[in-house]
Amino acid sequence: MMPDGTATVAKTIAVSYLPKTDGKYRMVFESNPAISRWKKEGSTWKMFFFTSHEGWARDQLKKDGIE
Repeated sequence: MMPDGTATVAKTIAVSYLPKTDGKYRMVFESNPAISRWKKEGSTWKMFFFTSHEGWARDQLKKDGIE
């Protein structure tokens, strides 16, 4: 939650491929972050911003103190 009452949601996807060999996964993948911003209008949350652009998303997360 942000001080202005809005909410920021950050999402990444992490995948670890099996089998493990010597304690390590065969391959590990983590997606770039995607963020969305939400505000409550009455009793309903509505999204007012979304980006999956890596640079812009990471910039916004740093600005919000999340990353």
